Amino acid sequence: MSSLPLFGLTTEAHDFVDRFAVTTAAEGTVLVYRRPTTIGIRFSTPHSGRMNDRLEITFENTMLHVTFVIARVLKATVDSQANYGLLKPTAPFQPRRRSRTQPVTEVVPGIPPPSNNAIPYTNKLPQAGLSESLSVALSETSSQNALDLVRKVFLPKDLNSSTYSRYFKTLLWAEEHRVE
Repeated sequence: MSSLPLFGLTTEAHDFVDRFAVTTAAEGTVLVYRRPTTIGIRFSTPHSGRMNDRLEITFENTMLHVTFVIARVLKATVDSQANYGLLKPTAPFQPRRRSRTQPVTEVVPGIPPPSNNAIPYTNKLPQAGLSESLSVALSETSSQNALDLVRKVFLPKDLNSSTYSRYFKTLLWAEEHRVE
C-alpha cells in the first residue's frame, strides 16, 4: 500500500481578486491509495461574467522524495436567470448538409496577368557562377569530406547580420552544384 502526504494546495489567481477558495482537511496529511479525499472549492463574486482560475495540487512522495503537481482549470460563468433563458438555443443544432460538387470537366484558360510583361528588361542578368575553389571542394569523392571542407573554409563561423549573405550564398551554390 502506497501513501503520499499532501504537500500543499495552492490556487493561482489570474485577477486581482480571488473568487475561488479551496477548503480541505487533507492538507499536510498522508493520502492512502484507494481512500477518497475531498477537496472543496467555493466560488463567490458580486460581479457577473466569466471567471477563470487554476487549481494546483502539489504532492510529495515520501519514499522517493519527489514532488509533482496536478493542475486543473476552474471556470465559472455568473449571470442572471433571465439572461440565461435568452441565451438558450431555440432549436437543436442541425449541421448543414454537404452539397455534392460537380466534377470539373472543362477548364477555360484565363488571360495571363499584365505583370509578366510590365517591366521591359533590356539585358539578361549574367549567370552567378560558383568559385573554382568551392567547385573543387564540392567535388570531393566523399560527401562527408566535402561537407567538412565547406564548413571549415567557406561557411562563416557565426551567422549574424554581416555574414548571412555569404552563408546562404554558399549553401545555394552547394545545392546548385549537387543538382548538376
